[in-house]
Amino acid sequence: MKGRLKITKWNAKAILANGPRIMKDYSVYIGAQAQEEMLTAQFFYPVDTKRKSGAFIKAGKRDIYDTGELIQSQTESVRGNTIFISYSAPYASDVFKGGYEVGSGKETSYTAPPRDWMTPALNNKPLLPFLVERWNKINKP
Repeated sequence: MKGRLKITKWNAKAILANGPRIMKDYSVYIGAQAQEEMLTAQFFYPVDTKRKSGAFIKAGKRDIYDTGELIQSQTESVRGNTIFISYSAPYASDVFKGGYEVGSGKETSYTAPPRDWMTPALNNKPLLPFLVERWNKINKP
């Protein structure tokens, strides 16, 4: 869905009053989509693994939900006109960026691939159509 925002007159008070509210609403909206992406089998993983939950997962496309710690560690916040989606799980960055070594000893050692769930979330729920829809709803004559 594409959106178009047309400003017909400069109304700084309305923009300053509604902008932060729209950004806060979008942070919750995109946060929910980020969690949906984590639950979607779309991340390629090169080897069979046994998850911490005990589930055995074959190599190939998979989700990144295991024990729930990562998804439950998510918080959304807005400061100024910047949205922050943060994860307090200690391994969140390793999952997102990949590159950590898995396996040792007799096990096969490999480098875990990155599993970026934010890019698909932003592609599936872009800011502009959300902004336009909310702005139009707030400023309905």
